[in-house]
Amino acid sequence: MLGIINRPDFYEGDKEVYLSATVKSGEVSKTKKFKVLVKASKRTDLQSVLEDIGNISIPNIVTENLTFIQKGSCGSTIVWSSSSPNIIGQLGKVTRPVFGEQDAKVTINIIVSKGSVSRSKEFKVTVPAWTQEGEVESAANAITWELIRNKNTDINKVTSDLVLPTTIGNEISITWTTSNSTCLSDKGVVTRPAYKDGDSIVSVTATLTKGELISTKTITNIRILKQEPTNQEKVDDFVKTFDFVSYIAPNKSLTELSDNFTLPAKVENMSLTFSALDNEGEDLTSTNIKLELDNQALSYKATIVRPSSSIGDFSFNLKIEAKITVLSEGETSEEIKASKIYPAKILAMIEE
Repeated sequence: MLGIINRPDFYEGDKEVYLSATVKSGEVSKTKKFKVLVKASKRTDLQSVLEDIGNISIPNIVTENLTFIQKGSCGSTIVWSSSSPNIIGQLGKVTRPVFGEQDAKVTINIIVSKGSVSRSKEFKVTVPAWTQEGEVESAANAITWELIRNKNTDINKVTSDLVLPTTIGNEISITWTTSNSTCLSDKGVVTRPAYKDGDSIVSVTATLTKGELISTKTITNIRILKQEPTNQEKVDDFVKTFDFVSYIAPNKSLTELSDNFTLPAKVENMSLTFSALDNEGEDLTSTNIKLELDNQALSYKATIVRPSSSIGDFSFNLKIEAKITVLSEGETSEEIKASKIYPAKILAMIEE
């Protein structure tokens, strides 16, 4: 007996089949049953084409870009064509007729193929002409950061001029206003704030006009970066924000000194000088604090001698001076300096 298998159609799916085998010997017989899964046939090319073509639909009224897929889910190849490529392009881009023109009637044809099988289908669609209101609304939606950014790549890091167009779409005029004309003019000219003034957050508003229709669009949170600091501003900032705590460990602060510490004589391109001063601003001569420059290590060693508890804490001032040397034309040099005085205190010994 031959076991001929007829596989189910693809759409019927797999089928379970039960087989039984009987073995006889004289008066004795034994039967055993088997469950077999018969796999469905593969989808034919015709089935693939028909399923893919059935999955494609296009609305009768089209106002937005269409997606023209090139491959169906069943593996078919899809080729698109349009009777009016200027209205609906080969890639699905939709260009609506401008206000005053007639609605466009377009026929879209698709050819779906797989193997030697192909089928075609037509879609007849209408692309409505713009209304004035629609044109203005669409134009307002098109005004984005990407449109105006010019060479700037990040809205949070603006350093150069923006492009503010004066027309858009179908004869729609634009006028611009900004929230800070000092940093951003209505022509898009960017003037970066001085370093000391910090970054500027600006908004820009476009007013669109067509006939009697008016619409506005505002782009907010445009950060115009401050200018780079001058050398003088660099040293000024440095001495004002110098982080003593990073260097004076294990001391907790300048006003809680009890142990020796080391300070740098150079940070990047700045030369640093430290000196101890009395309350009158004069150089301090004291056995409690001694500052020595180690030229080899490029550092200042501060030696602390704590007063006795009977004398009490020792207060003084610590001066930091930062200097940048700039070479000018003719190989002459200019020294740019800044300094700041910080209060300091050496804690008295604690007697047990």
